[in-house]
Amino acid sequence: DWVPKLPAIEFAINIASSELTQCSPCETNTGCQLRAMIWDDPLETKYPGVCVFLQRMKQGIMKAHNSIINA
Repeated sequence: DWVPKLPAIEFAINIASSELTQCSPCETNTGCQLRAMIWDDPLETKYPGVCVFLQRMKQGIMKAHNSIINA
């Protein structure tokens, strides 16, 4: 049950700031901070088309991520 949650956990770790460096791992490696991604239900938003597009993008990112991990 926890395996599908790993990408979200990895993302959370990558954007969490370190007490020592005051930077996230992502910010340390790339020089920029990622923004948290919020995936709302497309039916509960003012712009359902945008949310549907973002859901498809999320699925594509997750699929690519899983392919890289499994390679």
